[in-house]
Amino acid sequence: MNKINRLVIFFTELPVNCIWGLPLVIEGLSVLLKSTFSMLNQLVKKLALTVALLAVFLTRSGLAYADGTVLVELNKLESLETGCHAYLVSHNKTTENFTELVIDLVIFQEDGIIDKVIGVSLAPLPPNKTGVKVFNLQLSCNRIGRLLINDVTECRNSQGTHTDCLGLLFTSSRASAELTK
Repeated sequence: MNKINRLVIFFTELPVNCIWGLPLVIEGLSVLLKSTFSMLNQLVKKLALTVALLAVFLTRSGLAYADGTVLVELNKLESLETGCHAYLVSHNKTTENFTELVIDLVIFQEDGIIDKVIGVSLAPLPPNKTGVKVFNLQLSCNRIGRLLINDVTECRNSQGTHTDCLGLLFTSSRASAELTK
């Protein structure tokens, strides 16, 4: 005798008052299934949030940028008696050999007011090369809210002038101030 036949015999031999309790059992199973699906739904939402946060972390840390781009990272701001040293790390993930690459850098105070605009040369920057540029901003690091690469004013490779260099740039920051374009 198989299991299904035994179940049929079991339910047919139950007294009538036991069968009335069957809807309660079914309702209990329904509630259990609903709570299980609810937990799965919450788990999926948490997983999606984790993936989104990971993507944000990778982008902010400069780890997630594509070939064919130039990463420009504000690595650190260092307070000195003469002002604030800014450290820019650039990594060329293109096939271009940049002989000139000058960015128009706007420094904003914490209150959003522009403090100054300076030109910073990132060149020379050969393909698959990482370079570091250190420069003094001649203001307190505490006053810096963010830095903006407003434009690329000079952009030349070994073949001549290059167009749309701003589009090649990918920005990130490890410092307290953000770097954007």
